[in-house]
Amino acid sequence: MITKRIKFLFAILAVLLTAQIFQAQAAGQSRLKATEQLQQGTGSDKWAKLEGFHHNPEDNPVFQVLALAEESIDIEIYKMADPDIHAMLRKAINRKPDPIRVRIIKDPNTAGELCRYFEPISSKDTEDCQDQKNLVAEIRASPGGEFVPFNGKKLCKGRNKKGRPKNCFQHGKLILIDGKHALLSTGNFDITSSCNLKRNPKVCNRDFSYITSDPEVVKTLSEIFENDLAGEWYDLETYFTESISGKLTISPFSLEPLVAFINRAQKSIRIVNQYLKEKTINDALKDKAAENIKIQAMVASLCSSGKPKNKRSAMALFGGFDDSGIPIRMFTSSMKVRGQPGYLHAKAIVIDDVYAWIGSINGSELAVSANREFGIFFDRPADVKRLIKILDADYSAPESETWEESLACKKDCFPFVSED
Repeated sequence: MITKRIKFLFAILAVLLTAQIFQAQAAGQSRLKATEQLQQGTGSDKWAKLEGFHHNPEDNPVFQVLALAEESIDIEIYKMADPDIHAMLRKAINRKPDPIRVRIIKDPNTAGELCRYFEPISSKDTEDCQDQKNLVAEIRASPGGEFVPFNGKKLCKGRNKKGRPKNCFQHGKLILIDGKHALLSTGNFDITSSCNLKRNPKVCNRDFSYITSDPEVVKTLSEIFENDLAGEWYDLETYFTESISGKLTISPFSLEPLVAFINRAQKSIRIVNQYLKEKTINDALKDKAAENIKIQAMVASLCSSGKPKNKRSAMALFGGFDDSGIPIRMFTSSMKVRGQPGYLHAKAIVIDDVYAWIGSINGSELAVSANREFGIFFDRPADVKRLIKILDADYSAPESETWEESLACKKDCFPFVSED
């Protein structure tokens, strides 16, 4: 009897492993097919297919825009740990006869990232970390290539009480291709944001991107990139013309446009974020709720990194939303993203079913008023409709939970490390 049970268990295990292999292979084939389809047609045709909103785990937009680069790739990013992205960058700088120029600005002090990209290779480094450091050297050695740490000491806004620059991060997720196209994302360039199944991510994120070829937007982002690359202080506010302020949010000056966007609502607001801790934004949401504006809000589970440590703070925060008539739903790991445990990493707002915003900005004072962050407004009906469909499905998912349930870790409490 015991032998039969063991054989039965091994048979089940074999089926599960086979299913996972086929799922990863199918994912790779699907993404390869999408990239091949983009290679057909003229340059403008290829980009026309990519313009607009993308759901990262389904569309894999980062890989698609990198595949279309002809002359240059400029990246400003918080985390970039996907080995397949590294491979694409290596392919770009080694293209014959004309290498593609690659320049990267990366935050040097990312949360939870043990590899210090910009330090010399050490015998203590993991194989993956050594590869990442080699990539830095390879890009720097390539024609026109640069790979630099974000200089927060000079680029951060404001000073602390001791007169030193306030702490900030390069938390934006931006790619510029050939000086003509831009991708802005809520997700880092890693295996969880793209849900790169062949790399076996422990979790797949709900993350979004938007691709635009708007000349004014691309020009503005390109000039900001050049200044950030130089690493010297400059007056970022000079870029906020009336027109650009209606198209982009760029921290540390994101608070005012986001609050103004929320205040435009006449009927409804949908908002998702990793967390909602920024008082001015929270007060704006509560004020709209007092005007009988329907508000649908969702944040990441309080148990996404283990059991909550500050329950009193959470009770005060979410209790305040309850008192204002805004019931918060929590995105749990039981909510699958492409068959994997899910995590809400996206940051998005939809107003009146018509206007939308996505960006890298978490609901914190640091994100809106200190960091370098990027976001974009859009209103193309098909894009907004697709975003709404995803947000509504998550909000009503039976695997989601109330904040009280989340405090008790009712539906998830496995110790994967959530990312910023």
